[in-house]
Amino acid sequence: MDSFRVVLTLLLTLPSPSSAGVCSGIDQQLTPERQGRYASLVASNIPGQHSPSEVRVQRYMHAGNWTAIFAVPHDGERGVFFFRATGSKEVLRDVWGGALGPDSEDDAARWTQTLGPNVPQSLARCFAHAVHTGD
Repeated sequence: MDSFRVVLTLLLTLPSPSSAGVCSGIDQQLTPERQGRYASLVASNIPGQHSPSEVRVQRYMHAGNWTAIFAVPHDGERGVFFFRATGSKEVLRDVWGGALGPDSEDDAARWTQTLGPNVPQSLARCFAHAVHTGD
């Protein structure tokens, strides 16, 4: 049973083939340590009392000092939580919610530039592509 969990965890953390090219160079390794850390960060940044166990972290994207976390609180919809590292602290800058229309991928990538300085274009494109394709 433990080997099944390991294989399943590895399969769920691999980037999908359709996003592989757009997301090359983006760290997408969702390790158990990162799942726990970002479940805690998301839980502490959403309204109401939430424990990390109530947050399902689905995807991790990291470039530069920016991280995008695709997560679902137990009583909410999936959001993409954007954190910026400043020193040893990660600060939530904003949350993207919802889907994208057929021609909105560029708009979503441009939206990331409103989050703060130096959001890597590679992260913006990877995020927008993943939301657009549902990856």
